Amino acid sequence: MELEHEFILLKKSKINLEKPNSIKVSRDDREVNSDIVRLHDAFVHYIHDTLQWINSLNPDTNEADINISLYGGTMIDDKTVFTTKAMFESLYKLFSNAPEGIELNGGYTYIKGEVQNGKYEKVLLDKAELLTKLNELIKLCTLVEESHGELCIFHFGV
Repeated sequence: MELEHEFILLKKSKINLEKPNSIKVSRDDREVNSDIVRLHDAFVHYIHDTLQWINSLNPDTNEADINISLYGGTMIDDKTVFTTKAMFESLYKLFSNAPEGIELNGGYTYIKGEVQNGKYEKVLLDKAELLTKLNELIKLCTLVEESHGELCIFHFGV
């Protein structure tokens, strides 16, 4: 099974920031009629440097982060969603120029003791599917913008 990063639309009231480290958010908490948007882990790693520009909140510690956590939860609210949306829109435009099969370098793999003989895993992504997912993330951002502080995007790390 390939690793995926999941993003959901969530009411901010479902996250009790008064009790860090006790946050229990499940995929079932998402808003009705809101899909789970899943991005391949290799793609998230590919754009990770860019994701570090997103101001977010780590709900486990109630601390502001300047990135999306790869392994833990991340909350993107109305205060930071404008930048997040602009980034996903830019990625959409960039990848709309990609070939139909997008080949990314994944993790470096090797046999124990033979690091010099290793190689990067090749990950093939479908362009149309990736663009659909980026468009869904843009729509989630728009819903957060229009919610006047009631909604957020919650990202589950892998």
